[in-house]
Amino acid sequence: MKNTSALVLLLSLMIFTSCGLSSKLSERRVKKHYEVFYRGDAGTTYFIKPLEFESESAKLEIDYTYTHAADRTDSVSVKFSIWSTEKIKAIDSLEWIGSSKQSFTMNQPTRMFLEKAPNGFIARFEGYVPYPMVDSLFQNDEHSIRIYHEQNNIHFDPTPSTRKLIPLLDSYIWDLIR
Repeated sequence: MKNTSALVLLLSLMIFTSCGLSSKLSERRVKKHYEVFYRGDAGTTYFIKPLEFESESAKLEIDYTYTHAADRTDSVSVKFSIWSTEKIKAIDSLEWIGSSKQSFTMNQPTRMFLEKAPNGFIARFEGYVPYPMVDSLFQNDEHSIRIYHEQNNIHFDPTPSTRKLIPLLDSYIWDLIR
């Protein structure tokens, strides 16, 4: 009986310890993927480092910057880079597609640069979208991205690490702002 009680106690301690350890590891992992800057009267700026998405023939990394302040408009700066064998000079639109089939679009983002890369090209673009749209996007457990350009479109799915980060970023960043 003593051995059984000791075994139950030991297993219980291991389970509680591992749950706490798992939570700490998630916290450390997610904190590597965002920065928070307090800017005094200018508010607080939240920067979500690039999240990776991929298609059969290209890779996309997207980052978000949002400044939360009383006198600011509610828009989020969105910058994204595309690595592709195809030279993408302009994008007509970028569409986010949520797991609940909701979607929203950023039209005609501005090209920041286009340059040759070892296996093709890299293009970087920038645009702005309303904060409520980005907030609702991160409340979905998963979303994909589709870009439309020159009568073509490329569909990007999140990498496994991005799939895991989306709900963590929602609870560590967007939950704080809501």
